[in-house]
This record gives sequence, structure tokens and C-alpha cells, in this order.
Amino acid sequence: MKQFECKGCQFNAELPDSFDFEYYYCPECSSSYQNNRWLTNANRNEYFNNYYIKIGKIVSVGNKEFIVSGILRKRNSDQFYWTEYILTPLDSIEENVYFSEYDGHWIILKEAKSDEEVLTYTKGKLDPNNLRRYRKSSAKVDECKAFGFYDFNPNEDYSLEEHIEVPYIYSVEKYEQSLQKFIGQHITQKEVKEIFQVTKLPNKIGIGIVQPFLIDIRNMAAIFLAAALIMFAANIFTYRNSTEYRVYEQQLDFNKGKIFLTKPFTLAGPTGNLDCHFYSLIRNSWASCFITLVNDETKDKVYLSKDIEYYYGTEGGESWTEGSNAASSNICGVQAGTYHLEFEISREEVPVADTSATLISSEFNAGTKSFPENIQVSIDWKKPSLWNVNMVVLFLLGILIITIIVNASFEEKRNQQNF
Repeated sequence: MKQFECKGCQFNAELPDSFDFEYYYCPECSSSYQNNRWLTNANRNEYFNNYYIKIGKIVSVGNKEFIVSGILRKRNSDQFYWTEYILTPLDSIEENVYFSEYDGHWIILKEAKSDEEVLTYTKGKLDPNNLRRYRKSSAKVDECKAFGFYDFNPNEDYSLEEHIEVPYIYSVEKYEQSLQKFIGQHITQKEVKEIFQVTKLPNKIGIGIVQPFLIDIRNMAAIFLAAALIMFAANIFTYRNSTEYRVYEQQLDFNKGKIFLTKPFTLAGPTGNLDCHFYSLIRNSWASCFITLVNDETKDKVYLSKDIEYYYGTEGGESWTEGSNAASSNICGVQAGTYHLEFEISREEVPVADTSATLISSEFNAGTKSFPENIQVSIDWKKPSLWNVNMVVLFLLGILIITIIVNASFEEKRNQQNF
């Protein structure tokens, strides 16, 4: 390492032996070294000196070693301030890397030599010949602390155009006699800390100009679509050879008892549903059926209860009905195996003196009451519906819609803060 002493404040800068320069702006004071002579200025910028990254620090970026050769404090005509860190490779002076920081947000940049390089770097998102979203202003370097081979021209105004397509930026700096183009992208504070080996950086305020949303909406939509297609395909594949058939059909007669048992039957294939259908010829009455599905191998039991109710009549001169002679329900998630069914049926108690009755009043006519003699039961072995898959897909769609809304709010805040 070699030392270079400032003639204005006697600050000694340590630099690698192989690092040369022609221009020098002292990190501690406003003294400058140009054309082999010193220009001293006693003014100091205490704010500018209060930085976590120091001039002369050796860092690694992309497996290459760089030296922090410059710190520039800039502002534009809108009084928007930011800081640029210039990193010069130790084995070359042509391929500088730049880190731009404002309000705790960071962008890593490099010079763009051609339009093709811009297209490649930004993956086609930014075309220098077809630019849309941008911020245009005049800018200048307020303070400069650097070593280099060119004059950083402090306090010289230049034109600045910034075009963005999150997370990329393309900026053009136009000076009186030169033009510089840069391409860059957002970089997280965590990555910056790792590169510069520091533990503290300026706190973030607001949303960065190219800060990406926490979630990539396109990737999220693609993943959700793929998940939905996989679920539908898996369902079709699983049940491609499944057959649906009637397991049991019978009339359960109240005159023959209240409890009935079926013979054992076998359910084959993947998990399915038992669709249970009930019918009873009732009027202004009710009937009920309680089913127990018993697995003959494991003795596990599943229970199902269903009521059939049907009422009708007239009230205030208008007819009305409630209920039905039929009812349906199902037992879901039944696995293959050998089973039998147990039925327990019941109905509204039949009056001792009469098996039918008519209830009539001046305001209400419930019509004739009929008590059923039987319940007709039919049970089918069915493939499960796509209800569960549909619910999952709707849930994913809901998450996607909410994320899109939050992202839209995020972009609106970015525009308000940066444009």
C-alpha cells in the first residue's frame, strides 16, 4: 500500500501500489489535485464526511477486486439528493462499477456501450429506441471525494434522463462536451452490506425508484396456473378407470320394523363418495332415516342422518308449500373396502283413532295429513366431485387478485414519491 497526503488537511489516503490517478478530491476537505498541482479550499462538508463506506476500501464484485475510488454527492433541479460510489477494478481503469444510494435504496450500475447491451442487460425490458417511463431534470455534483483519471466537474450542471422498467434503470448524462449512458438494477441492502463488508447503512425511506414488489406477479400467476393444471390432471388421472354404480336400492317398510341391515358389498377403486337418495310419499308430515356405514374389515363407522319433510296448505287465501318428498345427502371420502349398511327409520306418530286428519280453521288450512308407509332408499358409488379442487383454485385466484391490488397500490406510491 502507498500513501498520498492531502496538502490542505494532511489527510493520508492509503491506496494499492498498482493504483494510479490524475485527479484527486480529498475525502476530508475540499482540496483538489489536478494537473500535478494542488487547489486548496478550507471549506468542509461535515455531512458528506459521515459515510459508512470509505474511500480506498477494497471490495469484491463478481469475483473481481475493486477499490472505492470515488464518492459523489449529487442533486437535481427538484432538490433530489443521492450519493454515488465509484468502484474501480484494480487490474483496469476502463470497467468501473457504480453504486447509487438515495433514502436507503441502492442501485448497481455500469456504463452502457451500445443499445444491444442495454437490451441484453435488461432482458428486453428497456429499449433505448423505444423508451416510455422516465424522469428528466438537470443535475450537478455538489461534493466530490475521489481519485480518478478524469475531472468530476463539481458544480457543473448536466442534463439527466432516467428511464425505468422495474427493477432496471437506464440513465443518460449529457455534459457540454460528453455523453455517458448507464444501465443498472435494484440491489438490496443485504447485498450491499456483504459487498462492502459493513454492518450499517442509511435507513430506507419510502419506495425506491426501481425497487421491485415483494412478489413477482407474473411468476406467481404462472405457479398458480401450473398448480391448478396439475391438480385437475391428477384428479383425471386418478379416476380415469373408476366406475360408478348403484350399491343399494330398497323400500324400507315401517310395518316391518325400524332397523334394517344390508348384505356386505365391496367398493373398488380410489376414494369416492356414497350418494344417498331418499323418497317417501308424505303430506304435512315427516320421516327420517339414520344410516350407519360399517367397514367390515376395520369396524370403522360413519354416520348420516336425513329428514324428509313436506307441508302444504293455504293461508290468507294463498297456497304455500314447504319441503319435499325427496331428499339427498352423501358420505364423502369413502375408501375402497368391504362394507355393510345399517338403517334406522322413523316417522311422525300415527294417531290411534285415525291414520289421516284434516286441520281447518278460518285463517289456516294445512290440508290433508298423510303418514308414509315406507322410505325408498338408493345409494350410489360415485367419483368425488371437483368441489375441493375448485375451492383450492378459487383460493389461489383470491390470493392472486389481492396481491395484484396490493401491487397496484405499491406502484402508485412509487409514482407519487419518485415522479
